[in-house]
Amino acid sequence: MSTFNGCIREYPILAIDRFIPNESKQYFILSHVHKGNNFYLFFILNIKLIAIQDHTHGLENLNFNEKVYCTEQTALLLPFMEKRTSKQLMYSHLKELMVPVPYYETIVFEISQQNSIELTFLPANHCPGAALILIKENNGTVLYTGDMRAEAIFVTDKLDYIKKFQIKNLYMDTTCCYAEKRNFISKIASVDLLSQLIQSYSDHHHIYLDCWTVGYEEVWMAVAETFKEKIHVSRQRYTLYCRMNLLFKSILTIDPTSTRFHSCRWDEPCRAHENNMISIHFTPNENTRPIKYIPTKQSKQLLMTDLPYDCKPLEQMVK
Repeated sequence: MSTFNGCIREYPILAIDRFIPNESKQYFILSHVHKGNNFYLFFILNIKLIAIQDHTHGLENLNFNEKVYCTEQTALLLPFMEKRTSKQLMYSHLKELMVPVPYYETIVFEISQQNSIELTFLPANHCPGAALILIKENNGTVLYTGDMRAEAIFVTDKLDYIKKFQIKNLYMDTTCCYAEKRNFISKIASVDLLSQLIQSYSDHHHIYLDCWTVGYEEVWMAVAETFKEKIHVSRQRYTLYCRMNLLFKSILTIDPTSTRFHSCRWDEPCRAHENNMISIHFTPNENTRPIKYIPTKQSKQLLMTDLPYDCKPLEQMVK
């Protein structure tokens, strides 16, 4: 949430995606597991805005000991999330504090003998466990979008539930609210273009799918189905996803010799294929054609990737 400070004005006892305990906050809610890396300060119409690209801010604190309400998938994922560099677990201390709530099921927070707040998680079409958060009580019904992808088919199929409520205020994700991101292509179109790109290379090339964080699972599914090969991942990632859904046992593998598709840490023996490897990095955009990525020392440090910085693929593509 690019300009959200975690506070719902109508219900100040709630804290969403901001985990700094204080006397006014009684309930802490997490929309999804994505962790940002930076804070940005910018000005619009002379108003100072702080963009916080971090939904887990405060959860890395080992002294945090409040219950965290979230979806079932988020509760499974978060305690096993790693730092991208050191590969150390960031949130293992929270395992017993997670309170999983199924999608569409309403949880009630009692705030007094006369009043209570109802909260419902709804699918967000973003990453596993990501949720919109619907909040209802006497001060009106509000909706927090978190990070969502509002594609027409998804809204029709999954968010019909919202139609019966009159939303008083909408806390909306503004991350992509600028011209360059206005019309970026759908997930279905993106997966089709990915398949076409892979097919443009011969079968002897190894393909690195740079799925550096959760949220790219549909890429793995499409590649496994189209090319009839599994995707090689680290043992930690394999265990994490299979714990979440046994379906991933038919999609992922920890055997690097059994496939030419990788979303791994690119250790040995995978690095033997480096001179013949095509890396594909994903970013939301409106381009219908992949772009060849020409790395520089500065850009390589900024590119979010699981590849080692000294890796030199045959080609790097951004789509």
